[in-house]
Amino acid sequence: MLLQYNVQGNGRKTLVREIEAFTGLTAEYEGTPTFAYQIGPYRVTRNGELICGYSVPEDLITALKNAGFEQTTTESDLVISYPVNKFTELALLNLQRLVRAKATLIKHALGVNDLPIEITDETVSFPWFGKVTPEEAKAYAHFLDKLVKLSMKLQRVTSQPREYSNERYSFRGFLLKLGFIGKEYKTDRRILLKNLSGNASFLHDPKKNNDKDTEA
Repeated sequence: MLLQYNVQGNGRKTLVREIEAFTGLTAEYEGTPTFAYQIGPYRVTRNGELICGYSVPEDLITALKNAGFEQTTTESDLVISYPVNKFTELALLNLQRLVRAKATLIKHALGVNDLPIEITDETVSFPWFGKVTPEEAKAYAHFLDKLVKLSMKLQRVTSQPREYSNERYSFRGFLLKLGFIGKEYKTDRRILLKNLSGNASFLHDPKKNNDKDTEA
């Protein structure tokens, strides 16, 4: 996930020190060409962006706010990015194939037309989202976190896209595979399934089957 603070010079150094104090970790300065600081899982870029390989804890965001650091973009303009050095070449390939294979479902779930993955020297970014609510931002961040983790575990991914007769049932199965299990993910599942057609509980509509039985 990426948070925009857009601080440079002494302001950026202070931001790094606040993250050190919160985590108890020591920052490593990378120098040229990135000029970034790495503090455990957190990365502060030369432009004062805070990047983390998963959702940034609310406690850290609050601590930074109390220290005078305000995000320059709101949650409604969601940007989710990960450090590129988090990925192996295979993991990146798996990620691209996963997205390609599930493209139809993901596009319909998010209400978007394209799923570009932007890769730079520092980040892997997902510019998939427009205006979102805080609840949606949380659900989408969880979804990408789990998608990234799955891409790192798999040894091989088939990228052949499919058509689905029951989108909601198929995507619910994929969400369960990703780990969206239990009450803690109930809201996330609702948000990620709300735009899809079909029945989440049954692959084939039981009402239609009952109608056929009645006709017979």
